[in-house]
Amino acid sequence: MKIGINLSINNDRDYKTALIKQLKIFEEIKFDNVEISPGCSGIIRNGLLDKRECSKFLDILSSYGFSYTVHAPYEMNLVSPLLLKISEKVMKSCIDLCVMLDSDVLVIHSGYITPADKMSESEALRILVGSLKKWGRYARDSSVLIGVENGDLGFTHLCREIDKLIDVVRNVNMDSVGITFDAGHAFISARYYKFNFLEAVRNVAPYMIHMHLHDNYGEFDPLSPDKKNIVFGYGDLHMPIGWGKIPYREVFRLIKGRYKRELYLLEIDPKFKEYYGYAVAKLKEMLSS
Repeated sequence: MKIGINLSINNDRDYKTALIKQLKIFEEIKFDNVEISPGCSGIIRNGLLDKRECSKFLDILSSYGFSYTVHAPYEMNLVSPLLLKISEKVMKSCIDLCVMLDSDVLVIHSGYITPADKMSESEALRILVGSLKKWGRYARDSSVLIGVENGDLGFTHLCREIDKLIDVVRNVNMDSVGITFDAGHAFISARYYKFNFLEAVRNVAPYMIHMHLHDNYGEFDPLSPDKKNIVFGYGDLHMPIGWGKIPYREVFRLIKGRYKRELYLLEIDPKFKEYYGYAVAKLKEMLSS
């Protein structure tokens, strides 16, 4: 079993200092894995890896004992014709970065329909399957797994409903393409789309290659479902597990023995960083119960 944490640095003027500061905190907590988001590091420019920045970045990461996973930029979209050219450049750079980091998992979002695309959801999902087959081959040849993440309640996101994401992965039908199951996204989506959350966990388990764990109350603003408001308990709050209402004990019971990689990635908002240790202890306690 390994426990990971998401690296989150947004537009910091001194990125190197901020990176080292976070990695030292993760080292103190004794995390095993760190998930990197290259979109906020400056190592990808105009879709391509910047060799100079990559070298600096890798030098820092290599001085710590973590394993690494990579999360592609949220804006990357392999569905929209308008954004496909630049998104494919970014996708290749992310897989190549995985190789540099000896990372075996790249997390991507399923994409979204822009107003200019004028396509149906079914057409978008068909395009997504084709794109994943193409990049699944490149990932396979690079010894990388692509984990497609179930979307949150942003209205443009595809695959917010777990059964639709499962259908996509089934249609791709490649060992190099699976699912990154985000429990927080699924819990809110289950309330919004009225599907059974634990049944969705049971169904997704055979396709899971990665997990994102955080907590929320399963509530959404009825006027703006994609918004977050912790005062009212609305939205994808990324709280430490055990703070909200996600039934994690049942989740872990349902995936036990079926989630083979056993890497549990805590995707917690950095404003709760003082509770990282608590979240790790709570996760271990739930997994052992």
